[in-house]
Amino acid sequence: MKKGMKQLISGILVLCMVITMMPIVPAKAVNMVAITPNVAITDQLNSGDDVKYYSFTVDKEGYFDINLAVADVTADTNRGWKITLCDGTDGSELYSGIIQRNGTTPKFNFAKGTKLFVKVQAYADWDAPTKVLYTFSVNAVEDKNWEQEWNNSAKDATNIVGNNTYYGNLCNTYDVDYYKYTVAKDGCFALDFGVTDITEDTQHGWSVTLYDADTSEELFHGNPERAVSYGDFNFKKGTNLLIKIQTQYSSWTPTHITYNFNIKETSSQYWEKESRVSASEAWGTRAKGATSIALGKTYTGNLWNSYDNDLYKVVAPKDGYVTFTMNPNDVSSNLGSGYRFNVLSGSGSTLYSVEAKTAQSKTLYLKKGTYYIEMSAAWSYSAPVLKNYLVSAKFRAATPGKILTINKSGAKVSWSKTSNVSGYQVAYSLRSNFRGAATKTTTKTFYNLSNLKKGSTYYVRVRSYKTTATGARVYGTWSSVVTVRR
Repeated sequence: MKKGMKQLISGILVLCMVITMMPIVPAKAVNMVAITPNVAITDQLNSGDDVKYYSFTVDKEGYFDINLAVADVTADTNRGWKITLCDGTDGSELYSGIIQRNGTTPKFNFAKGTKLFVKVQAYADWDAPTKVLYTFSVNAVEDKNWEQEWNNSAKDATNIVGNNTYYGNLCNTYDVDYYKYTVAKDGCFALDFGVTDITEDTQHGWSVTLYDADTSEELFHGNPERAVSYGDFNFKKGTNLLIKIQTQYSSWTPTHITYNFNIKETSSQYWEKESRVSASEAWGTRAKGATSIALGKTYTGNLWNSYDNDLYKVVAPKDGYVTFTMNPNDVSSNLGSGYRFNVLSGSGSTLYSVEAKTAQSKTLYLKKGTYYIEMSAAWSYSAPVLKNYLVSAKFRAATPGKILTINKSGAKVSWSKTSNVSGYQVAYSLRSNFRGAATKTTTKTFYNLSNLKKGSTYYVRVRSYKTTATGARVYGTWSSVVTVRR
């Protein structure tokens, strides 16, 4: 007997668990009325505990709201109606609100094809609007610029394009809205966020996070409560991004408040193309991601986080002077620790470095080849994040001047001074074609030839040279040849 009782109790408990886990969709015995969006019906509650069920399928890509209005404006609606929107598949509650006489719910934006149903019942069964006729309708609007629920994960993100305003809202405390955007232009973009109805109480606002869609790396985070513009961002064309919008605090959620945002793209070939290659990467990887800049043109860039490291590729077409310039384009007080402005050789070695909050310029004499401008924060703890700076490189061709005259006096040769050179190279040989010639360098305008063979004739020529910033020598043309006999 005891065993049988235990089995009975166990069976009841299992049944209760099954019932608890079952969906709460009303049974067919309940009069579920199928309605069509944008077609109003008339109905009433026949008693205080009466419940009306209306099922429908979302038939537009956009949004809808639910309207209930009393036909007789003189009717006593008592405490009014409770309107509950439920998922048509599992019966879960999506929204609940009160309409006392005439009213409209907030906007909902479930994807086309979503099955839903609405419960209409008395707010208080002891003070119900019994036998009061009402009109009921689901008002759907086609608008492809609206978020489509459920887009609560990256794989279900709503696809968006630049320079177009989109709308959405959080339908509950735990709602998360994902949008996917692919950078379409070289240049920059700003993320403008706003609230459609500026009179709404936005509580503590939203959390807006920008991610790399391919790596899930967080790129930016903001907490708007009202209208705000974030930018400029300059991720290279083709970069796949995710925008995640959710509540900032679950206890203070701006539920059902319509927000809007726009990715404002600006086309420009004179912006850094952010590749997000870390400074810790191998030099070959870093150099490959550098933004190539044209000589004489000014480019804009910024640091998208405290550890960002921007690299610009500069090509000197000939031997000559390259002037590298950086301009913070902002007042010093807004720049935190400021910038570190480096000029690098083709192999990545530092040719020039300075920490600054003001405009800087450095002219270097360089051989024909590839060089780089490197921009980073002077100190990561106080980086000038998302502050636009300007960089440029100008080139002036220059080679060491030509030796105009060369004279001889026994074993000594002298020449005229050439301006703006580092020194001179003397070559002398027993052969007129200078095969096997000896070479010497000097900073003076003469040189005493030594250890010459007695009775021999030597051929001598001179050229000037200039030492570049990398330590290499750039030579001018040879002078005419003179002969010296020992």
